Amino acid sequence: MNYNITVLSPEAYLERFPIQAEEVPKVIGKPTFVSANRVIVALKKNCVSMKDTRSKVGKLHCIMDSKAHEEKKITIVASTDPGELDFTGKEKEEDRAVYLSKYCRQKAHWEADENIKEACKTFILSRFEPVYFQVLADPITEFKNVTVKEIIKHITT
Repeated sequence: MNYNITVLSPEAYLERFPIQAEEVPKVIGKPTFVSANRVIVALKKNCVSMKDTRSKVGKLHCIMDSKAHEEKKITIVASTDPGELDFTGKEKEEDRAVYLSKYCRQKAHWEADENIKEACKTFILSRFEPVYFQVLADPITEFKNVTVKEIIKHITT
């Protein structure tokens, strides 16, 4: 059995977005609701266009809270890091194979979600002047510890 699942890189997601960053006008000066919303809507459309077997709305769960869609009966699945492999209690070969298959799928989903989040950060940050995000950036890690949701909240408030 082949347990390797291909996961796209953040750069590959950026290339596959149907709406390229350059197609969305860059916001010059202080963002307004309208100018910020134009970028956010393009980002949401890009996420919806990315296929995800767990959701009817693509990778939208990577940038939005699922609670916002519960009333509309749209399933948005949050992914979590499955951690390290642990075969404890799996004595039979069949049990180990099932566990490994499930683990590899969970790990691939989590890695794909993390990569699209990085692509989304790159997309949104490229559409605004950097000065508006400096309060969020760490001098060493820059935006690695900042979520897309935090960036969207920051720019809309």
